[in-house]
Amino acid sequence: YYLSHPCTTGNNSVEENKENEEELYKRIMRRNPKAKVIRPLKIIPEDMTHEEAMGRCFKMLDASDAIIMPDKAT
Repeated sequence: YYLSHPCTTGNNSVEENKENEEELYKRIMRRNPKAKVIRPLKIIPEDMTHEEAMGRCFKMLDASDAIIMPDKAT
C-alpha cells in the first residue's frame, strides 16, 4: 500500500503532517500487522525539490497495489 499524506499542505506544518502520518500508520499496522506500507514522508528527504519528490512519489505509486488516502490530514 502507498500511504498518501500531505507534507506541506493541509494547514499544518511539515512536522504536524509527519506526526499525523505516523499515527495513521500505527493505526493501520494495529489492524493489519502484515501490511506492507510505503511511506513517502519517511522516505523522501525534506531538502528535495517538489518536482523530484513528486517524481519519486509517482514511481512508488506505480510499484504499489493500492493507495490509502485519508479523508483529512488530522
